[in-house]
Amino acid sequence: MRHALYLLQLENQLSCQLARELVSLIETVPYQQTTIELKLLELLACTQQKNHGLIQLMQTTESTDVEGQRQRQFQFSQCLNQLICDWQQHREMNKLGQQFLPLLRHYLVEVQALEQAFYQHILRQISSATSASLDHSQHAQTPT
Repeated sequence: MRHALYLLQLENQLSCQLARELVSLIETVPYQQTTIELKLLELLACTQQKNHGLIQLMQTTESTDVEGQRQRQFQFSQCLNQLICDWQQHREMNKLGQQFLPLLRHYLVEVQALEQAFYQHILRQISSATSASLDHSQHAQTPT
């Protein structure tokens, strides 16, 4: 489980990096449309991959909020996908600032806060399981 969490955190770091790069590109050089489009597609693919791993880990750990997380991830991916499709068809510059920036900022702040809380919960579970395992092995090795 520790390895799955590590991989998930790496994917999360990449998706956050992409989202921050997109915010910067949109704010500073919105005319680099090809670069923005490629980054958007990369972010969509990255978040979908990460979300799949997140849901699997939540199911493995029997997290109580699996369905809520699935719904939030679906809504984010659906919204991002729709905005990308619209962007590819119309290339309206004002949509970058009006629609993409709020979505990306929401992802970087609110979605990340929820995911970080889940990661901390899993790390505590792993730590507790490791401590209990060590205590058990120490008691088993102690001569009576």
